[in-house]
Amino acid sequence: MKKTRLVGALLACTLAVTGISAVPELSTPFSAVSEAASKLAAPKGLKASVKKSSVTLTWNAVKGADAYRVYKYNDSKGKYETCKNVSGTSCTVKNLKDGTYKFRVAALVKSGSKYSVQTKSSAVSAKVKAGKTDTSASSSSLPISFPALGSSRANATKAIGLAHETTFNVSADYTLVMGTKTVVKDDCMVIMYFNSNDKLFFEAVIIPEKTITSTKLLETLRAVFGKETVSQKDDNGTVCVWLDSALTKEKGVIIVKTDEGEGSAYYETDLTLTPESMKNPAGQYNINDISNLFRQ
Repeated sequence: MKKTRLVGALLACTLAVTGISAVPELSTPFSAVSEAASKLAAPKGLKASVKKSSVTLTWNAVKGADAYRVYKYNDSKGKYETCKNVSGTSCTVKNLKDGTYKFRVAALVKSGSKYSVQTKSSAVSAKVKAGKTDTSASSSSLPISFPALGSSRANATKAIGLAHETTFNVSADYTLVMGTKTVVKDDCMVIMYFNSNDKLFFEAVIIPEKTITSTKLLETLRAVFGKETVSQKDDNGTVCVWLDSALTKEKGVIIVKTDEGEGSAYYETDLTLTPESMKNPAGQYNINDISNLFRQ
């Protein structure tokens, strides 16, 4: 009974995250930008450090900035292009090939529903001499290999090979497929959502603490994806989220602590494929809302 209630809490929390942007501060797409009439100063103190095939950039905070955009020079196009958007004053760019790279950084200011790009910094160069791509941390280190988001239902269910598979036609907009999958040595619950075009847009695996501890899971995810974009925590649990630069794809882990024990749910989702009926109009969620589900 205890295990059932814990899994139920994890499932409820995982479903609460489906199709909702997990970063209130950065919930507006960064592609929606406008030039402000009066711009903030460029970030100062931009530095680059190289480790194998990764470059870590750091800079001084700009007063009034809500976030930052990192640009990387594209030699073939002869211009700087958006590399990453981050909320802090550091950024790591991974899996670079041998060569010299140039970067610039600009502050972003939120105004209404848009972010405006401020003054770009001077460029900093970084010479990478990795020899080969750094494979010390790869996606194969993750507890489960999910099918690619956007896969058809037939291909996705075949690729993941669920046991005791059950399909629910929840509405005209989406279908839920649930089943079990052996993770390490335990049968863990897997859920996958498909939109009206039968395209996979959300997938999650619920992992008991005895299978993989939340600490180990977080260590693995950080080794593969780097530091999370945002982390929210209270007495009942933690939500850590990794977002792509366009804020359309996200990976995350939900750690639940209840009287019955602790467990984690690891998920991946593509917001561009999520049905509109499943999206929160506010485009965000708060960990306190999720905490209420922990107590149910």
